[in-house]
Amino acid sequence: MKRGLSERSVSGLLFSELLDSLETMDTIAFHPTGVALACGSVDGYLERQRRKVDTRRRQALRNLERQELILLRARGNKLLFALTEKGKKEAIRWVILNGNRMLPRGRFCYVSFDIPHGLSDVRSTLRHLFKRAHFMMVHQSLWATSRDVVAELVSLVESMDAGDWIHVFVGEPRSRLPMGNRSARMNRHKK
Repeated sequence: MKRGLSERSVSGLLFSELLDSLETMDTIAFHPTGVALACGSVDGYLERQRRKVDTRRRQALRNLERQELILLRARGNKLLFALTEKGKKEAIRWVILNGNRMLPRGRFCYVSFDIPHGLSDVRSTLRHLFKRAHFMMVHQSLWATSRDVVAELVSLVESMDAGDWIHVFVGEPRSRLPMGNRSARMNRHKK
């Protein structure tokens, strides 16, 4: 017996999309040939899928404009965009979260901060960002990552006008303690 379509093959993916476009499983079980023909030709199906993707992309662009992250301007048949100030901050945050440039082996980007209690929203925003970006908490106010996001962090600190309280630097730890899950070490210390 034949193995069937691979889920990752182009044919398998197209087949999966065709099945997803059908409304009910009853229809497939009852008359699969008629249902497949009702979808139209494969070329027509692919064209409809391309239009759906294009529509979703246009909707996403309009959504970014509504959120005031970009400015859109039509020039002929092209659509040009520019980042707003809010969009630039979001771009910096995006690179910090998703950047994949690495520092040389054994070096870390450290962020140290001592933010006044009156600005607790800035502190919690930073901690939330560091957690999402998979930084390691060395101490309550010292976070580290092996990714090279130094320039982006400096830009973020400048945009927050928080240079008096937040310091970004690259270093090589001299401690033999592993950078990682500190909770187990802290629990041992409490005993």
